[in-house]
Amino acid sequence: MKTMNASAASAEFFRTEFVRLMQICSETPFGLAVLDRDLKFVVLNEGMAAIDGQPIGHHTGRTVHEVDPRIAAVIEPICRHAIEEGKTLKDVEARLNGETEEEDDAAARYWLVSSYPLRTADGAIQGAGVVVRDMTEQKLREMAQEERLKFEALLSALSAEFINMDVSEVDDRIVQGLKRVHDFLGYDRVTIWQF
Repeated sequence: MKTMNASAASAEFFRTEFVRLMQICSETPFGLAVLDRDLKFVVLNEGMAAIDGQPIGHHTGRTVHEVDPRIAAVIEPICRHAIEEGKTLKDVEARLNGETEEEDDAAARYWLVSSYPLRTADGAIQGAGVVVRDMTEQKLREMAQEERLKFEALLSALSAEFINMDVSEVDDRIVQGLKRVHDFLGYDRVTIWQF
């Protein structure tokens, strides 16, 4: 009879449990993965593979950092906490910046990341489970709504200033108002006048 070393037994334990879970979660819009204590992918679903665009087979046996260092910078600390502290972290907001400074905001991705320790029957922590939910579209909608509300508040404040204003002050107030709009939008006055 062939015996397994502890690492192989641990990996087999995770594979068996994850296969059961995967049957339930194969169509989930979330990224799911099991990582061993060294943060190597043991198993993962298509949603997790889609995060970095690599096929599932490219992940298995590799650390998160080996697969994608930028994603590792976001996910690894959360998973490391689950393994080292033995505590679950739920819905940690994470931002992955663009690859260059110029595209940081435009290409940023936003996630909710949860990680929990995976224990054997005797309570030993063998790794971490990780769930990643892409919140980019929702976050961009929220940010756009915040900007709209700020701009509406600016316009409302500008409108209120013109009520009961002496005619002699109107020109100066228009210039001041355009400066405030300029500061808010980042446009120059010539561009604003073109609208």
